[in-house]
Amino acid sequence: MKWLKFSFLVLVFSVYNACNSAPETEEEKKEREASRILPDSNGGILDLIVIAEENVWEGVAGELVRKYFTQMQYGLPQPEPRFTVNQVTPAQYNSLLKRTRYQILLSIGDSALEIRTNQHAKNQVLAYFSAPTEIALAKMVAATQADLRETIREKDRQRVLKRIKSTLSYETSPVLKQNNIRLGVPRSFELEVEEPKTLVYWKKTALEDIGLIVNFRPLPAQQNLMGENIVPVRDSLTKVHILGEREGSYMITEDLLKPQLNAQEIEGQFALEARGLWRTEGDILGGPFLSYTIYDEEHGQIIYLDTFIFAPDQKKRNTLFELEAILKAVEIL
Repeated sequence: MKWLKFSFLVLVFSVYNACNSAPETEEEKKEREASRILPDSNGGILDLIVIAEENVWEGVAGELVRKYFTQMQYGLPQPEPRFTVNQVTPAQYNSLLKRTRYQILLSIGDSALEIRTNQHAKNQVLAYFSAPTEIALAKMVAATQADLRETIREKDRQRVLKRIKSTLSYETSPVLKQNNIRLGVPRSFELEVEEPKTLVYWKKTALEDIGLIVNFRPLPAQQNLMGENIVPVRDSLTKVHILGEREGSYMITEDLLKPQLNAQEIEGQFALEARGLWRTEGDILGGPFLSYTIYDEEHGQIIYLDTFIFAPDQKKRNTLFELEAILKAVEIL
């Protein structure tokens, strides 16, 4: 099945990275012009539908889709799935549902694996899987699920960023430019700490408090243990700058749930993403956090970006996803 995964990657690469190629091909021009007459796609953040007959959805292929796409998102205090998935049968697949932004079609038939864009609406991604048997269909899903999940997440990150771009400010502090980065910060955030190497922003409302930390420090001489340094670095910053309401209380990383680390590439530089939970030492508050440790070798520095949420009884996946889109859009000057 290696050819299936390779074909999937080629299709995804050609669709989503065509904008980096020049000049525009005739086919790309036709697609762009055709998209102008299509209706807008619909759906919330990380929402998708699966079109499949009941026996296929209840079979092994549908089980794998549920496993990979509805697994609980790591690092949230309350269970929330990676994606919000709804299944419909082909008979229920009406004109409104056809405009859903992200779709997976599962069917038993001739072998086919295709990514279709702008099929029924603008900015739409439709993954079409077909195989002669349930087992073959399941293998196809298993071989490509990781790439498809990241494709949808990246597409939604860009969509969210475009939607909120007008609400971002790039002139919040000269410290950002002095340390060779450009970062859009929501105008609803207030700058509360401004030091030569550290900035702390807050958004505080009746329903939620959201914090954002930006920190710069020299690249370490030894980088072989860099993953182990993330929690100590985070705790050293939050102990000083993120204080609780009770006297002597401060934020630390929750040690009962080890942060999940994932290698990333941001602005062409190696980075580590960390997801986990925080708690307040000396108090009972807590919530999720997301951080990016970027190894900026050109400027000999580590760029540390951290965001965290306190929102009791509120769902947090989508808010954290928007913050993720903002942080990953950082530019190194």
